[in-house]
Amino acid sequence: TLRQKRSVLENRSQLVTTCEMGPQVFLNCAAFIKIDSSVFSDSASDYTEVLDGSRIHPEAYEWARKMAIDALEYDESAEDAPRESIEEILESPDKLKDLDLDAFAEELARQNLGKKETTLYDIRDELFGLYKERRKPYRSLTIEERFRLLTGETADTLQVGKLIMCTVSGIVRKKETTLYDIRDELFGLYKERRKPYRSLTIEERFRLLTGETADTLQVGKLIMCTVSGIVRKKQIGEVLENENAIMRSEQTNLYQCPFCMVDLFQDLSAVWNHLDDGSCPGQAIGIRTRLDNGITGFIGLKNLSDRPVRNPEERVKEGMSVHCRILRLNMDKFQLDLTSRSQDLADKEGKFSSPKDAFYDDEAAMKDSDQEKKLKQKPKRTYVKRVIAHPAFHNVSFEQAVQLLASMDLGECIIRPSSKGDDHLTITWKVDESLYQHIDVTELGKENAFSLGRTLRIGNEEYEDLDEIIARHIQPMASFARELFSYRYYRNADGGSKTTLDKLLQVEKKRAPSRIPYFFSASREFPGKFLISYMPRTKSRHELIGVTPEGYRFRGQVHPSLSALIQWFKEHFRDPPPAMMAPNRGATTGGNTSALYSTGYQSAGQPFSNTPIGGGWVDRPAFPQYLRH
Repeated sequence: TLRQKRSVLENRSQLVTTCEMGPQVFLNCAAFIKIDSSVFSDSASDYTEVLDGSRIHPEAYEWARKMAIDALEYDESAEDAPRESIEEILESPDKLKDLDLDAFAEELARQNLGKKETTLYDIRDELFGLYKERRKPYRSLTIEERFRLLTGETADTLQVGKLIMCTVSGIVRKKETTLYDIRDELFGLYKERRKPYRSLTIEERFRLLTGETADTLQVGKLIMCTVSGIVRKKQIGEVLENENAIMRSEQTNLYQCPFCMVDLFQDLSAVWNHLDDGSCPGQAIGIRTRLDNGITGFIGLKNLSDRPVRNPEERVKEGMSVHCRILRLNMDKFQLDLTSRSQDLADKEGKFSSPKDAFYDDEAAMKDSDQEKKLKQKPKRTYVKRVIAHPAFHNVSFEQAVQLLASMDLGECIIRPSSKGDDHLTITWKVDESLYQHIDVTELGKENAFSLGRTLRIGNEEYEDLDEIIARHIQPMASFARELFSYRYYRNADGGSKTTLDKLLQVEKKRAPSRIPYFFSASREFPGKFLISYMPRTKSRHELIGVTPEGYRFRGQVHPSLSALIQWFKEHFRDPPPAMMAPNRGATTGGNTSALYSTGYQSAGQPFSNTPIGGGWVDRPAFPQYLRH
């Protein structure tokens, strides 16, 4: 339009009056057009706006003038005060430092103009110098900075003397090259023998910086990545002019932003304020991810799920790990296009599978596929997913709980749904490496099938919540178990193997025939219980010890400490266990935690002449009052 009229743009307002721009387009682009007001100050008939030569948006001119008048302490009623204040404040901008911009921002917020703290501080910085470069001068990276960016290491993480693990990649050899160098030189004096320099290809640069290639990141490969953020597209002015784009939610009866999908607005004006003050982050178009090697990935909304997704924040959160397949690799931009749709991850049609070679056995593959289908058809335990907010709760099966506990410390636990129904929970706690006990929890007073019961019961004991169960039930048992593990006469014995324990007892018995050796070991057959194995004469005996929150349960009695258990055992080892109190002398039975575990128990009426003391067994009269450590 200006070219047709053979005119020039003297001020920003001509974008509306002459170029006929719409209000929203004008507000978006005006600040990017710099007008040198000094060129038109003499020729222009009207007042030349000094702020047209700044990065300040036209809608914020009044705030800039207000800041200049207050800083110079001018009378606002004076006719030329705004014009003179801007020109004078540009010559002495230090007076702006005395302004309380936070109070000014609060006043604007009270006038329903939105949060303007950042805008006011930007205006003040611009008045210190129009279009002044405020970024730090560019400088090249130092050797240390470049090394840290490419490797993630520093001189401290790779300090001299540090012990590290490395992989042998080859042998470095030194050739006797003097004679060969003389020969090569005689072929041509000062002849250039190096290969011509060439720039790295995109593939070579990508491999050097990431360690990956097109083969390691081939299309269709299943990878794990971490969500780093939501990719959004800022709203377009033409769309905002359509009021029909703003809808009201039928469920909450509140207005919803058509871009960020926030539905917390009471009326239309609140939605427009949300859009005008820049608080709307924009319309979500996908999610941004990252891999461990630093490569970034992008999952578009259409590839996020099989079902349509408008708000990705309902499906993923920042920091969440997601499974994806590679759709495209852009080595130049170090970026992957990914998909996390369920049908793409399953790939039942083989769209992402590698091409088959000439020797691929299709018949064997069909047999394997049929076997997998038969295994899937077998009935499995079903677990009802629960909605329980607790750090130890996971909606996982028994196998998944064991995998999670494998890397945890002894005594840690995972609370999970129970196959007994929605009124039960199962607590799996780690007794020892590869040894886990499962405790059934009954829920009472449930509001619905997914919520947690108001009262929790384990056996006859009731608890108010899961934290109380962990504090009063799991942790005390773990403490008693650790005490047994650290005892000097504890042996692993292949998970309480009777054969292994018999061999250990026989060795100790041969070493000191007059003593009666004993050992503790964890029972793999009965997780959460321990064995006490001893050999009074020629046959070994094995009895179970249960670990409870109150102490060690042995032969129907609970002992509050390990020393009390050992002392009681030394005084009563000759007594038959409760399960041994039978009419037939010498008969053995099992079935409870304190019953006899293997054969060889000496029946009542046949006292031993040896009494256990400490870690060994010494000849003493069979009277408890003479026992000592």
